Amino acid sequence: MKDLLSLAQGYLAAEGWDVKARGRDLLRGDRDGRRGDDEKDYVYVWAPAEVGDSLSNREVPYLRQFGEAQELHQSSEKVFLVPTLRGLSSRFREDAKHWYGVKVLVPAQFFDTSFRWENDERTASASSELRKRGADIASKRIQQPFNIIGSQNSNGDPTETDLMKSLCRTLRSARHAPDRPTIHIVVGPAGMGKSVLVESLYANLYEEFLADKRALHLSARPFALLPEYLEDASSSTIRSLLDNYLRTEFARPLDRDVFNWRLVHGLGIWLLDGLDEILERDPRFFDDLEDLMTTPDGDSPPSIVICVRDSLFATHRGLKDFCEGYADNVNVYKLEGWRHQNKLEFASARFGSAELAQDFVRTLVENPAIDALASTPYYCGLLSEEFGAGVLQAKYSETEVLERGLERIIARERDKELLKDMPNESIRDLLESCAITNLFDGGISTEDVQTYAEIVMPAGISDEEHKRLVTQMGQIATFAQGSDGKLRFAQEALEYYLAAAYLAKGMQLAPENLGNLGRQELPEDVLRLIPSCLGSDAEIEIWNTLLAKMSEDSIVGKNALRLAVRMSAGSSQLMGLPFAGLDLSGLTFDNHALQNAEFDGADLTNTDFRTANLTGASLDNCLIKGTMLAVNEEMLRSIKFGGMQRFYSAYVGEKFIEDIAQLRNAFGKSPMDAVQASSVCAAARQLRHLFGKYVEETGRGRRKELPERALLRGTHLVPNVEDILREVIRSGYLVDGPYRGKIRRAEDDSYGEIVKFRTELELSPGLKALLDDMCQDAGCSHVG
Repeated sequence: MKDLLSLAQGYLAAEGWDVKARGRDLLRGDRDGRRGDDEKDYVYVWAPAEVGDSLSNREVPYLRQFGEAQELHQSSEKVFLVPTLRGLSSRFREDAKHWYGVKVLVPAQFFDTSFRWENDERTASASSELRKRGADIASKRIQQPFNIIGSQNSNGDPTETDLMKSLCRTLRSARHAPDRPTIHIVVGPAGMGKSVLVESLYANLYEEFLADKRALHLSARPFALLPEYLEDASSSTIRSLLDNYLRTEFARPLDRDVFNWRLVHGLGIWLLDGLDEILERDPRFFDDLEDLMTTPDGDSPPSIVICVRDSLFATHRGLKDFCEGYADNVNVYKLEGWRHQNKLEFASARFGSAELAQDFVRTLVENPAIDALASTPYYCGLLSEEFGAGVLQAKYSETEVLERGLERIIARERDKELLKDMPNESIRDLLESCAITNLFDGGISTEDVQTYAEIVMPAGISDEEHKRLVTQMGQIATFAQGSDGKLRFAQEALEYYLAAAYLAKGMQLAPENLGNLGRQELPEDVLRLIPSCLGSDAEIEIWNTLLAKMSEDSIVGKNALRLAVRMSAGSSQLMGLPFAGLDLSGLTFDNHALQNAEFDGADLTNTDFRTANLTGASLDNCLIKGTMLAVNEEMLRSIKFGGMQRFYSAYVGEKFIEDIAQLRNAFGKSPMDAVQASSVCAAARQLRHLFGKYVEETGRGRRKELPERALLRGTHLVPNVEDILREVIRSGYLVDGPYRGKIRRAEDDSYGEIVKFRTELELSPGLKALLDDMCQDAGCSHVG
């Protein structure tokens, strides 16, 4: 931790002040006035090194300095910043405030800005509602089992069985253990309890922070970024949501630089939840996160929790690259399904009877199909309702459970004498329309509900009855009211099911153009439910349209491809189809028969072939990064990999491979003609990795400049990465930027050489000369 004066100087600079040190304990800053005139604003901060009696002996000289500052800049902000109030007389504090307008503060007060709702509880706020929800469920919440995946990092306590408690403890101790992972990625499917986790975690962190602040102890304030902040954001990016959050949630608007400063000085904990669609389309967020991780001015890495669906984690390039590049700083937690004890605890709370709870769990155990469904908390709740009503069956599909849950919600509304004049089909149509609106627009406005209600409203009712029904439709228990005034679905799983049903109906009505599949790329959790919602009447025509459109370079083409792969799981329906050159990134081929399939030139980033039959398939010139293959030596030897110029990494079973020579070894001792690629030396691989910070594997530019620290992070294939970076700069492929510590990529013909080398391992004369100087192996051809 820096000394208090240096810490205050950095904080004021983040606030936009031009700060200069005046002596050993005084900072003075100025900035353009906020009043719209030409006058400047000024700030004075005294941060004495003395404490206790030594400080009390200097009270009179300090009061004299306060008077001098008052005479020079009467309206300036003035703060006397001390580690503790002990040793200061009450008279000194009173005189400083009364006569000179000087606030005597400790760090817990100076470096924090209150939420608006802390000053006025009547203020509507998404974070206030989040805290209330977390507090309300504290006594009812069931522990959430988890695993840390893809990392050697430990959660610190192998006996901990609840992710919320584990994260709370880890985050609270982050400032005192900067060598531990501080970025926490939580993954799980819809209905697994990610939002419950964030609600509980935020409420716990906030209460602990508040207790610290009341005791005047410096502590990390939790910040929660949620979909509600999208309403007034200037664009659908994390930056815009954050700007809106900082503008609306605090007692005074904050700048993003102040937020970042707090994160990298251990004074903030950032939670992000429900933002999958925004993260999916925001190419800059993980670059911004990398900047935070490598800022030279911070005391510690930022503490951040990001909750995402498992499908997004499997397919998002930026997220996967970040986790690989910062493996020592990242823990990835997978929310596991409820176990026997979790189900029993839930049932005991649900039924209020140990005997009924035992009967329910025993029924689950006796019927493995529904027991597996009940491992998802939301589905366990729906099945418990079936059991409580005495109608629990031995087997359900996922969509059947969701449908029964929806029917039960509508029935409860009718029991309350609501919607009594609305047919079930009309209510269902309205909910499906709301689900697709929520999916595409991030919320459902009152106007949306009114519009959809008009469409499904029965004819011949009075104006008063019409108004009553419209109001009641917005109060159905499927919805939750957001602080932004918009409705959202209380359960993500139910929203996805209703959206899938809406899309399936559109495809059946217009199979020739696949209905609404061309509006935006759909979440995997929606796509996987569509086949269950399709009737058999138009299935053949829909399948033929999917095959016709799956090669299109368009949104409808991408959705058609993903849906076709989903619908054909476990079959040979895709055999013989043209996959060459397609973007297959993130797809899972589930027991597909793909013998002799031609994938030449396709993007196979994070593509999962572990259960597919690829015997004789051609993968020549494919982009292979994070591609998952089965441990089947005979099948692997039959695959035609070609030159593998675009090979970066692959998984063979659980083994992660980054080198072509390693891939050869994974095929066993038999001769292998499939991999014809020549070796790439360590220096060339390191150079390719370095250029990858600026250029994606596809050749698309990633960013123009990076902090030097970011370039030196991640994979080290050679011992002298710093020397290699200096050589690259000397050769002109990278250049020192205008700002301290920033390195820019070249913008002339050298950039084209970088792209060719990054994507195809093509060595220009300049890059060949550079590698000759860098490589420690005499006579190496680098890419031979």
